[in-house]
Amino acid sequence: MIRQVPESTASARRSNRRGQATRDAMLDAALSALATGAVHTSASAALVFSTFLAASAVASAVPLPAAAGSTEAALLGVLLTDHVSAVHAIPAVLLFRAVTFWAPAPVGLVAAGVLRRRRIL
Repeated sequence: MIRQVPESTASARRSNRRGQATRDAMLDAALSALATGAVHTSASAALVFSTFLAASAVASAVPLPAAAGSTEAALLGVLLTDHVSAVHAIPAVLLFRAVTFWAPAPVGLVAAGVLRRRRIL
C-alpha cells in the first residue's frame, strides 16, 4: 500500500529545496567575490556578488547542459566592463570555477571511501 504524503510535509520539503537553492546561490556568489579579491581586482565585492546572482539567473534560463559557461562569461563580461584588466579578470573567474566545481570532489571521494568501508555503498 502506498501512503500519501501529508500536504504539510510536502510543502516543507519544497520550502527546504528552495532554501537550499538560495543558500547555494549565496555561497557561490560569495565565493565569486572572494575569488576576485584573491587576484587583487579593483571590482567591489557588492558588484561581483550581484553580478553572480544575475549571471546565475541567466544561466538557468539558457537551454544548454550546465549552462555551458554562461555564468563564467557573464562574470568575465562584468569584470571587464568594470575596467578590471583581463590579466586579473580571467584568473578570478577560473579560480571561482575551480573552487566551485573541483573542491567538492575530494570530499565526495572521502565520503565514498567511508561508506564503502562501512559496507553502506
